[in-house]
Amino acid sequence: MKKLFTLLFFVVMMNTVVFARSNVEVPEYILVKTGDNKIEEIELDTYLYSVVQSEMGINYKASGMSSAKSVPLDALKAQAVASRSYAVYNILKAGEDAEYHVTSTVTSQVYNKNANIADIVKEAVDETSGQVITYDDEVACAYFFSTSGGHTEAPENVWSSAIPYLQGVEDEYEIEVDNKTTWTAVYTQIELQKLFPKLGEIEDIIIEDYSENDRVIELKIVGSKGKEILVKNNIRMKMGTGKLRSQWFDVDFDGDEAVFEGRGFGHGIGMSQNGAIGMALEGFSYDEILEWYYTDIEIFGFDDYSYNYDEEDDYEEEYYIPEEELEDIELSKPLLDKTIEICTTNWLLSLIEKR
Repeated sequence: MKKLFTLLFFVVMMNTVVFARSNVEVPEYILVKTGDNKIEEIELDTYLYSVVQSEMGINYKASGMSSAKSVPLDALKAQAVASRSYAVYNILKAGEDAEYHVTSTVTSQVYNKNANIADIVKEAVDETSGQVITYDDEVACAYFFSTSGGHTEAPENVWSSAIPYLQGVEDEYEIEVDNKTTWTAVYTQIELQKLFPKLGEIEDIIIEDYSENDRVIELKIVGSKGKEILVKNNIRMKMGTGKLRSQWFDVDFDGDEAVFEGRGFGHGIGMSQNGAIGMALEGFSYDEILEWYYTDIEIFGFDDYSYNYDEEDDYEEEYYIPEEELEDIELSKPLLDKTIEICTTNWLLSLIEKR
């Protein structure tokens, strides 16, 4: 009878999970606006094949390596779930009457329909099919970027509003990559005057404020004809995101040129791709990687009942019921059928409606 009650408890718990997550849906198709302004309807995982390969790539080369190596599968899986979550979030946000959901460029996620997809990328997407990151039973907008330089950032320090599942976290496993982990950007006086034509000759550049994660959130440019304050992401937008690689920097200005010494590449919010690679190399699974970068999230569609065994446990555990206990269950079948019928209805919703 113990197995009977275990089974009934499992049924009740499964009903609760379905009830709690009934608002999470993963669409089968996505509408993509391509570079030639055409709208294409693409099967979601087919779209993700190209996105994962375009955004993360299949090879990496850390500082000091003589040649590139293959990106670990779990890093690609983490990218697949993050990219699927980002896509689904935008599908749901756009609504049923939307002309398109995402673009094929960096303004959304890079999609190249002519890409020759590697088998490992298909494996990463296929083995995570249907999985999305959720927070408070809603699909999360899973931002990601190249390299943090040691710590990720919170969105209120880059854009505007705070997002609870996007917090700044330490990025201790991130691999070091040349010109991304650390970098130098030099702006001559002529370049600065072109960037700030109303200020005249640039006389000083001053960091006015930092975030709690050491990124610059207010930068003052002082010229002979006035001054200008740049705030948060507008700093990089004005100075050029390809050259000023992140908001994490110090600056030294000597009158002739400004030298920016910085860390990281990208906006710094969400998952660091080189951090995910580093974590996978250290043995972290893709769900552990995602739970590191996204705070208090769940992975909808992830098999919570999978087991990992030590190598010496060379067996797979199967759930079974002994024959003598099957007789007890058979005798109790009418009660079991009725109980399952009760448990698989939204009894909690009915109770609420009656009150």
